[in-house]
Amino acid sequence: MKNILGKSLIITFFVVLLSSCEKPSVTDDAELLNRLMTNSVDILVYNSSKHVIEAEAYRNFFPGSSIPTKRPLVAYVSLVNLDTINISTDLEITKLYIINDPLIWISSPTSASSQSIPWYKLRLISNDGPEWDTNILVNVVLEIWNSVNRKSYLMIVRDITIERIE
Repeated sequence: MKNILGKSLIITFFVVLLSSCEKPSVTDDAELLNRLMTNSVDILVYNSSKHVIEAEAYRNFFPGSSIPTKRPLVAYVSLVNLDTINISTDLEITKLYIINDPLIWISSPTSASSQSIPWYKLRLISNDGPEWDTNILVNVVLEIWNSVNRKSYLMIVRDITIERIE
C-alpha cells in the first residue's frame, strides 16, 4: 500500500511540475498563417460603427528585486470604436494571434480592466508569450466573436514593434 501511495505522489509531483513549465502556444502552421493574413480586415464595420485594433507588444527587462529567468512577450490589445460610442456587448475578443512570420503565438487574452480605459475601447492582455527578439515587427490578429449572428471576424494591425522596456 505504501508503495502505491509513494508512486502516486511521485506521479502527481511530476504532473504538477510539467504543467507549471508550460510553454506559450507557438506554431509554425503555413495554412493558419495564410488564413489569418488573407481573411483579416483592418476595419470592421458593425452596427454602422467602424472598429480598429490598437496593439502594444513588449518584453520587460526592467531590473526588479529578484532576477527573473524569463522575460516573456506581453501584448495589450484594444478593439476601438472609431465613432467613440460604446463597444457592442455582442462582440467579444476570443483569440489573439501574434505573427512573427512564420511563427504564430496563439493566446486567449484576458481582461485588462482599468478605470482609465474609455468606454469606446475593449482592452485585453496576453502575457507569458514567447521570448522573441525586441525591435522586430509583428502582425497582430484578433478573432472576434459576434454572439448575435454566431460568426467570427478576423481583424489585423500590421507592423507592431516588440518594444524592450528597461
